[in-house]
Amino acid sequence: MTYEELCEYFNNIELPEGPIFLNKATKITDVPKFVQSHLISIDNNPNSPTAKGDYDRLIELKRILELESR
Repeated sequence: MTYEELCEYFNNIELPEGPIFLNKATKITDVPKFVQSHLISIDNNPNSPTAKGDYDRLIELKRILELESR
């Protein structure tokens, strides 16, 4: 999935307020802010190691949101 596809996905769904657990160690308390900050980070420096981690967390969040919507 590309960065543009991630942006489109998150811009076209209603995000829950939270909390959401990505895993045992990662709790998102403000989902909209989490998404916004991660997309900005990726956009500002797409080739950094930080961007890779941000991308992976957004993909995991997308997976969780899709499972919850079933």
